[in-house]
Amino acid sequence: MQPQERDRLPVPALTVGGLKLDPDRSEVRTRGAPVSLTRKEFAVLWSLVADRGRVTTRGALLRRVWGREIDANPRTVDVYIRRLRSKLEQTTGCRIETVVNVGYKLVLPQA
Repeated sequence: MQPQERDRLPVPALTVGGLKLDPDRSEVRTRGAPVSLTRKEFAVLWSLVADRGRVTTRGALLRRVWGREIDANPRTVDVYIRRLRSKLEQTTGCRIETVVNVGYKLVLPQA
């Protein structure tokens, strides 16, 4: 564990639309069952949840998730969105909508 990780304050878990996201464990659960996500998939989902109800651009996702780590193609985000859709939509009812020429928007199931 790196010093900055050890010294940071814990971030509380977030529950929305049948999803429980625990950033300290990089863990997602739906209806109590774990959903297997990579760290990057978790970071993309966390960003969409933080912006829920609003459109998140590819550029914003690239900056938040990848930062200066790589010179990523904006289509990299599309790959991660496709993976998240396949893992989440059937089990949670949450949808990730594509807003053409803009980005993505998380839509929670109707109560």
